[in-house]
Parts: sequence; structure tokens; C-alpha cells
Amino acid sequence: MRRLASLFTALAVASASCVLAPATTALAATCTVTTTSDGRPYVAPTATGAGTGKQVGFDNTHGSTAGAADWTIDGAMSDFACGLAGQGYSVEEIRAYPLTGTNLGAYNTVIIPEPNIPFTTAEEQALASYVASGKGLLMIADHYQADRNFNTWDATEVFNGWRRGHYQGTYTSPYYWYNGTATATTYTFNNEDDWMATNFGMRFHYNAMDMATGVTGFTAGNPSDADDPGILAASQTFNITSGVTSVSTHAGSTLAITDPTKAMGIVFPNKNNLVRWSSAQSNDPIALYTDSVGTPACSTATMGGRCEGAYVAIAKPNAGKVAAMGDSSAWEDATPRYKREDNGGTKTTHAGWSEVNNATLGINLVNWLATSDATVGIPTAQRQQASPEPYNVFTISEPLAEPWSTSSNAAYKWYDARTFNASSYKNTTLYGGGGGGTPDTTAPTVSLTAPAAGSTVSGTTTVSASASDNVGVTKVEFYLDGALQSTDTASPYSWSWDTTTASNASHSLTAKAYDAAGNVSTATAVSVTVSNTASGTANETFTGRVDATTTTQDFWIDVTATGTISLNLSWTTTANLNMYVYNPSGTQVASKSGGTSPLALTYSATTTGRYKIHITRSSGGSDYTLTASHPINPAVTAAYSQSGSLAAGGSMTYTLTVGATGTIDLKLSFPAGTDFDLYLLNSAGTTVASGASSTLNPETISYQVSGPGTYTVRVEAYSGSGAFTVSGYYPH
Repeated sequence: MRRLASLFTALAVASASCVLAPATTALAATCTVTTTSDGRPYVAPTATGAGTGKQVGFDNTHGSTAGAADWTIDGAMSDFACGLAGQGYSVEEIRAYPLTGTNLGAYNTVIIPEPNIPFTTAEEQALASYVASGKGLLMIADHYQADRNFNTWDATEVFNGWRRGHYQGTYTSPYYWYNGTATATTYTFNNEDDWMATNFGMRFHYNAMDMATGVTGFTAGNPSDADDPGILAASQTFNITSGVTSVSTHAGSTLAITDPTKAMGIVFPNKNNLVRWSSAQSNDPIALYTDSVGTPACSTATMGGRCEGAYVAIAKPNAGKVAAMGDSSAWEDATPRYKREDNGGTKTTHAGWSEVNNATLGINLVNWLATSDATVGIPTAQRQQASPEPYNVFTISEPLAEPWSTSSNAAYKWYDARTFNASSYKNTTLYGGGGGGTPDTTAPTVSLTAPAAGSTVSGTTTVSASASDNVGVTKVEFYLDGALQSTDTASPYSWSWDTTTASNASHSLTAKAYDAAGNVSTATAVSVTVSNTASGTANETFTGRVDATTTTQDFWIDVTATGTISLNLSWTTTANLNMYVYNPSGTQVASKSGGTSPLALTYSATTTGRYKIHITRSSGGSDYTLTASHPINPAVTAAYSQSGSLAAGGSMTYTLTVGATGTIDLKLSFPAGTDFDLYLLNSAGTTVASGASSTLNPETISYQVSGPGTYTVRVEAYSGSGAFTVSGYYPH
């Protein structure tokens, strides 16, 4: 096995032009951010140095400001930009999407900080061609699952060119970025794409590592352990690590070296100085790369070292140069500019640029990337063994279905900046306007669709509204006489209004609609008259049986006026039965347990709605009869009564028209010694409730309906003849 021990003693075999002097000017020079002629942030050189006459472009077209990220040269990477200006570089933001050879070609080095929108195939080709032309590319990733815009892509996946879990048919992304638009079509790559490894000989691991407690940064390696290289000596890294004795991370990833002739690691996390990032998915086996993943690549599974992969790597695949870093925290500062694009929250970023030697490493890397030389590939003496586990079942499968989280703002769409918060960054090229996009100033339209103006209402009435917006409606509020009553966040927008809580008089109804930008509009108010009659009493009967086979049964009653609920449960055999009452919120409010028949209880109902009566057994089994007396509003709950006479084998049907949500409770009584059956059919003719299996007289059914509709009540004489009655209650 070829190991890295030689890297601590051998000198680099490279042309003199590859070896750079370390940065000597201020790493975070004072600078002023101005704008280019087309309004993009720009930092002019503040000194002369390695970057004099050269330009650096920071990409901001791939979601680098999504979520808590703020990777802009006038935001949380302003220290990075100022440090480059102190080397003589001109630094500006790239806003032209998609990335092409034309808009990349203006720069000696392009920096792509933590993209969250995948590259198109054409962009991958443009970046590869840009490097092949002799330019420098710096790719800054982060820990796996840093999906900041909830589109199921994080930076490790974007750079690699394929999304972890893409091979699993059970996990599909809701949207993919293709030619500037969101589509439901799979992004144009295949299992063989592996763009970063194919072109640059390295690939990001899908891990999420952090420094162990008490560790301030990765340091030089252990010369006695070839698998613990740490920070390689400057003589082994084209002088990139000159002046770099410590490099930190705060939740990041590592890289695999897939082609040692093209790429090499220059900073490795020290052995046993790593821990699984505290917020990593708990069931992800590669939160640390060598944590329980197949056969360890080294003699023992370790956390860190060569087995973990490089934290910083470089490549010399052709005339150009590439560098990759596994964490944005090391090069950010604590001065974010923008609000979160999804919910307008304040961003908190880390002062990593000023920590340990992170800034020195960043400057040295850009100086190396921006300096042309004629060498191609990694010199033989510096080549490293290919990293372990380039592909396995863990790297191509998801630990959990994506997305792992969603925005608190339901209207936020990662591909539509019109849904972004007004104080967030908005890409001007994609979305037009100046300064950062065109704010959404168009208010939604909203109107009440029910009840009709001038109508008379009673009982529970549905208040409905229609709302639309040029971007999206986030919520609709319903008001009664100017007071907020209910909020609905999804279409169709409605509120179930219990009119018994209002006076019998004229009342005003209206609605307000909101969008993500805070625009609001109010519907034209309508007046309706509430007319509720005095409350009445419903007397219902239910029959059933509980025994060792059927241990529980439930019934429902619609209490549409406040008052007293009276229940009586009786049975004939030796058994212990219990009954429980649950209010419309599902909370148990009354019970009666054990003892002999009958059980009786009363409950004062101060809340209207559907109550559940739950029957159970403690021992034995028996047929039982439950009678329920409860208050109703006759305008809301109607009594039902039908009667007839049937010969054996005959049947009779009746129409029952339901006007609202509630419960249909029916009781069929028939002559002793006969067997009649009761059925309830919906409008499609399908039986939805039946008492046919019962041997009891009366026979009952209790069926919950979700809204208005027409039902059929059917009575059949299974055996015997005689007169019958059907009685009960239903939603008016």
C-alpha cells in the first residue's frame, strides 16, 4: 500500500513558476465595496502584490445566499474579498446566469461559494473548459445536508454533479434547475456523470464532520503515522500551506482523491480530532466517512486522517488549476448583509476568516490558482493513494427522505425570487430590476363567495373566499363584525362559522388575503342575518354488543346547542361495561365505569359540536342499549322519521338530504320474531353504513358525513313481515 510518509521528506518536483511566495500584505485589508457599471458589487485593489492586474469573480447565481448563507463580497465574505484586494486583485460578483465561457473568461480565478442550485450540463462543460484554458477555480462546499433552499440539493452534491439518492427510485426531488426554470423533469445527468471526479480527479464525500471539543483547528501531521498527514508542509503543496499551522472547520465535509495523477489533498483532519456534527442525520452512517462504512480503508477505522479524506484538496488536471474546500465557515465573516430569502429572518454567520490561519490559506490558494504555469498533473513524488470508498451503498442512498425540512413560509419557492423576502438578495439577471431584484408590490385579489349578501343563516355555516395573487397567496383571514375569527393558509379558503355564537341580527362578514411580500387586500363586506331558533332536545337510541371479539364500540351525537347531555347504558347479562364521553376536541370529559346495569351519567355541554360516546367492557359480554338525550338547535340538526310495512323479502327506500357536516344517526324498529335490516347508501349507490349483521331490535347505525349530500335509507325484510319505523337525526 502506497502511503503518504514520503510527503514529509520528499521535495516537490515542479516548475519554479508553481511555487509562490506566501502572502505578505494584510489578509483583511480595509476596503470599500462599490459597484460595476451594471450594478454588481465590486472591490478595487487596495495594494499591489501577487494579484496585481488580475480579476477574481465570486459566483452568486446558484443559491449562495439561500437560508443562513450570505456568501457575497459585500456580505459575509467581505473579509475574503478585502484580503484579495490587499493582494492587488480586482474582485467582483458574478450575476450572469447561466455560467458560460463568455462570462467566466473575464476572470483569472472564479470562486463558487457553496452553491445550492445544481449546474446544468452546459455549465459543467463551461467550467471544465474554463479550467482547461489555464484559469483557476475554487469550489467551497459545506457539510452534507446543508440544503439551504429546501430543493434537496446541497453544495457537495452540486459540485459532484449528482444528487445522493438519485439512484433510489423512492426519493425524487420536487424541482430541478434546468436552463433557468424549475421543472418536474429529472436534471440532465446520469449515473456516469460524476462531473467533478471525471474532470478534476476528486469528489466530495457526503459526510458532516466537526472538530472535537477543545480542538481549535487541524495542525501538522504526525510524522510517525503515515495515515495522519494533517497539514502538509509547504514544500509539498506548491507553497500553498506556507504560514499555515492551523485550519479550522465548523461542520464540513472532506474529499476523496479519485485520480492521484490529477489531484492531491493538502490539509487533512487530524486523526481522532473529529466528531460527528451534532445536527447530522442520526441514522446517516457516513456523518463521519469511516464510521461503520464497509471495510475500513486503513488498518483500523479512524475519525480523521487519510481515511477521512482531504479537508482541502487541489488539482492540476490540465493547463488550469482547481482547489476545493469542505467548509464555508472557515472563510466567512460575521457581517452578513441580507435577510433570509425564505422568511426574512436575521442571518448569523461565523468569523472564520479571522480564525487561526484560515485567511492565510485562502489567500495562498487564490494566489496559486491565479498564477499560470506549464505543468500538468501532480508530480510523481507528491501523488497520494486514491481515497477509500469512492462509491458504495451509503453514498448513493439517502439516510432520510428529502427535503429534511421546509420553510416556515409556505409561499417560498427557491426558483422564484418574487417569493423571496424583500430584504434578501435577489439575482438581477434572472429576475430583472436593479439593486437586487424587483420587489413584489402587487396585492392579492380576494372576494367572499359564500354566504350570499343579504342571506339568512343559521346553525353552522361555511364562509368561503376566493383569492389569487401574481406570486402566491400565503393566507386568508376571515372577519365577523371587524373581529378576526379564522385563518386559512390553503385553498379553497373557508371558515366553518357556528352562528349560534352570534346574536339573531344582521352581521358583517369580510376577508383579507396576504402574499409573501406582505401585500394585503380586503374583500368587499357582505351583510347576512343570523336567525337561530330556540334549542330543542334530541332523544336517540343506539344498540350494540361488546364481548371478547368486539371489545369496544363508538357512537357520535351532534350537540348543536349548549345544555345537558344525559346518557343511559343498559344490558341484560352478567357483564361489566363502561362508557366514556369525548368532546369535539377529542378530550375525555365524562365517564361511568363498572358495576351493574344500568350506567347513567350527565354532562353539561358548554361547547357545541360532535361528541363521541365510547363503550368498552371490563369483563363478560352482552348486548346493550344506549339512550342519549342531548340539546340541539333545530335549525342545525333535524329529526328524521319514516314508517312503512313490508312482506318477507320486500324492501323500501327513502331519500335523506344532508345539509352540512355532522352525523346521521338512525334507528330501525320492527316486529318481534322478524328480522329487518337497515342500510344507508351514498349518492353513488354505495352502502356506507349497515345494521345487517346485527341481531338486535331496534337496529341502529351511526355514520359521519363530511358535508352536504343526498343519501338513501333502505329497509329490507330479511324474514317475517310487518310494520316498521325509522327514526333519528341528521345535519340539516
